[in-house]
This record gives sequence, structure tokens and C-alpha cells, in this order.
Amino acid sequence: MALVIGLALLLSYARIQAAQTKGQTVRRIQTSVNDLNDLSRSYLLYHEQRPQQQFLAEYDSLARSMADLQFASPEQQQLLSNIRGNSQSMQQTFLKLVSSYERAGSADSAIAREAEDRLAGQLLTRSRDLLSDTSRLETRVNDEIIATQ
Repeated sequence: MALVIGLALLLSYARIQAAQTKGQTVRRIQTSVNDLNDLSRSYLLYHEQRPQQQFLAEYDSLARSMADLQFASPEQQQLLSNIRGNSQSMQQTFLKLVSSYERAGSADSAIAREAEDRLAGQLLTRSRDLLSDTSRLETRVNDEIIATQ
């Protein structure tokens, strides 16, 4: 009886550790998403090189954090898939916006300005969707940790 109880405790401890590791990774992803949001807003306001470089570095960090993360729950896996897709779209939109600003330079045509405004709107929408998905994923992972405990 003691052996069965000890084995059960050992297995549950391993599951709790695995769930907590995933929870830490999800919190790192959420922090990266918040940083991307801040950096994109900073770039939209000032169009400086520094937030651009920081955005790209933070995106790389986010991609590394998500690279090997897998979930057994289909709902959690779908949220992670949404986060991956939205983060890639956000990066592509950000790069288009940077390219548009660099191309426009000092030229201030109405068409270029409208295109930049649309890209900025898309960037902010992607950012909002990304923040929402990471928040929901963190909630699901925390629920899993509590259930496992």
C-alpha cells in the first residue's frame, strides 16, 4: 500500500513539475508579447531605430520560447497556434510599416500616409489579439496546474 501511494505521489509530482514548467514558459511568452506591444507603440510614435531593433530581438526571443512548446489539451494547443500565427503576422506587418516609413522618408504623400495608417491599425489589432490569446492561454495553464495539484 505504501509503495502504491509513494508511486502515485511521485507521478503526480512529475506532472506538477511539467505543468509548472509550461506555466513559466507561457508567462515568458506573455511578457514578450507585452514587450512587443510596447515596442510597436513606441515605434509608431517616434519611428526610431532603437524600438525597431528591440522589437525584432524580442520577436526572436518569443519565437524561441514557443518553438518546442506543446500541449496535450486541444484548446491550449489551438491558442498556442493562434499566438504563433498572430505573432508572425504582427512581425510581418511591423516590417512592412518600417519599410513604408523608410521608403517614404521625407515625402509626405496622402497615399503613403494612408497606407502607413492602415498598417499601424493592423499592427495594433494583431497586438490586441496576441495579448488576448496569451492571457487566455495563461489562464488555461494555471487552471491545469491547480487541477493537477
